[in-house]
Amino acid sequence: MWDFNIVDGVLKKCQGSGTEIIVPEDAKSIAAFAFSDCKDAEKILIPEGVTEIGSYAFADCKNLRTLVIPKSVQKIGMVSFRSCWNLSEIHMPGVVELGDDAFYDCRNLEIIHAPCLEFENSNIQKKKEMALKAFIYHRKDYLDDTVIAGYRKYLLNRKKYVLPIVFTNDLADVLRDYDYGKKITKNNIDSEFLNQAMDANATNCIAFLLDWKAKNVQGDTEKKKQNVKIPDPFGAVAMKKIWTYEKKEDGTVILINYKSMDTAVNIPYRIGNDVVSTIGEYAISPERSRRPSKQAEILNKISSVTIPSNIKSIGDNAFSMCWGLNEVFISEGVKSIGDNAFYFCDSLRKITIPASVEYIGRDAFKYCHNLTIFAEEGSHAEVYAKDNGIPFCQSQL
Repeated sequence: MWDFNIVDGVLKKCQGSGTEIIVPEDAKSIAAFAFSDCKDAEKILIPEGVTEIGSYAFADCKNLRTLVIPKSVQKIGMVSFRSCWNLSEIHMPGVVELGDDAFYDCRNLEIIHAPCLEFENSNIQKKKEMALKAFIYHRKDYLDDTVIAGYRKYLLNRKKYVLPIVFTNDLADVLRDYDYGKKITKNNIDSEFLNQAMDANATNCIAFLLDWKAKNVQGDTEKKKQNVKIPDPFGAVAMKKIWTYEKKEDGTVILINYKSMDTAVNIPYRIGNDVVSTIGEYAISPERSRRPSKQAEILNKISSVTIPSNIKSIGDNAFSMCWGLNEVFISEGVKSIGDNAFYFCDSLRKITIPASVEYIGRDAFKYCHNLTIFAEEGSHAEVYAKDNGIPFCQSQL
């Protein structure tokens, strides 16, 4: 039997047990995380009249095999069906707005029918991009061939940006790897573009790339060795390749977004002449809104993080759902850890927290099932660990 919490037409929560769920007809929308506790459900029937499905609504329903979405549903939120491993086919006859990574890690999803998301039916760029990002992972085929055709056409229209192998294959399992693609530059045309085109024997790509190179890259020029300056590794030029950041009113820097491919993250002491004081909300989280799918995939592979003493606060959800994160070291000087900061970091085994930390937010380590907190005896971290049933180990920083 299933119990439904419906308030003003919004299905807030479904709880109970059983393999089949029939959503009541008085529900008009489904809230975020509404079915997150329905791990046993294999079949879910949504009635006509529901217009919207919220973010994460069916996330981690790993036994879900059959899902009926009526034509009245027009909007589906981000990551709404994440890790529905047994879902192989989905029909969305009325959906016109689809959130980022809606089917992330649906590893057996083979058929998607979404006629209202056809590329040729829309001149709205944003709508096309939403469809691209929603379908980017783990799909094998489409029932609607016009989606494939539109997807390929979209990439071909951006051929200065996408990798050349895309031009040699129409299959969705190749196209799915290319999100928005990568821009050709003078520095990467040979190593990242021409070499791949030649390996793939993609003659049309090679011709296009050589033509682009002739027009945009002048002949080899030797840089003068005199007066060569050694670049500052913490200078603004170098840091902009790794971080998006902003300057705060007090003159310190807040980190907004991590962009590097390095899986061992060392938070910087400074950027240029400005001290870094804050790790912002969702700064290193794969779940950050509008984050490109490929970057989210990289963030899921981050294994370790070192946070220096200049950092005073770690923002809400800063590292949430970094599934590969294994160890975190926080230096003396950090004062606060925000709400959900390490939420669902399921691989996190060790975090060292100094005595300077005076605040640890709500659900900061929720669903970190393998975690042990290392901290000084009598510290706030020890109290937090014991209050929340987290294993604690005494450590001298």
